[in-house]
Amino acid sequence: IFLFLPTDSAFIISIIVHSFFGSIGAYFAARHGLGLSLSASIVTGLLYLVFPRMAGYLEAGHFGPFVLFTWLPYLILSSLKLINNPQFRWVILFSISLSGIFFSFVTMFVVSALLAAGLVILGWVWTKKRALKPLLFLGLSAVFTFGLTAIVLLPQIEWLPQTTRHLLLKNPDVYPKWN
Repeated sequence: IFLFLPTDSAFIISIIVHSFFGSIGAYFAARHGLGLSLSASIVTGLLYLVFPRMAGYLEAGHFGPFVLFTWLPYLILSSLKLINNPQFRWVILFSISLSGIFFSFVTMFVVSALLAAGLVILGWVWTKKRALKPLLFLGLSAVFTFGLTAIVLLPQIEWLPQTTRHLLLKNPDVYPKWN
C-alpha cells in the first residue's frame, strides 16, 4: 500500500489493518490456543485492539514495535498448537508469524524465537506422549523461517563488518574515527 498510496494514507490504513489483524489473532490465541470461553476470547481480542502501549508506540513514531504486536498472538497460537496438535499448518503459521516479527523488529525476533522454541520444547517435555513430531515440526519451522527471512538476513550478515556498531565494538571510542 505504500507504493500506491500517499504515505499518510498508507500509514493510517496499515495501522487499522494491523490493529484488527492483531486483535483477531489475540481472539484465536485465547479461544483455540488457551481454550478460553467465547466471551473471554472476545474480551481478549477487544482489549488487544485498544491496548494502550500500541498507541504509545505510534505516538512515539515506533512503527516496528507496533507491527510486532500484530504477529505475537499468531506465534503464541502456533506454538501452543505445535505442542498439543502438531500439524503442518501450524508450522506454516509459526514460520510466517516469526518472519513478520523479523521484518518488523529484529531484536524482538531473537527474543520471540527463543521464547517460542522454549515454549514448544518445554511443552514437549511436560507432555507424556514424547512423540518427536512437535520437535521435528519446530525444526521445520526454523528452516521455513530462515527461508522467508534469508533475502534480508544474509545481506545483513554480510554487511556486518561495515556497520557502525561493529566498528565501535572493534575500536571503542567516544567519537568514532571514520575511515
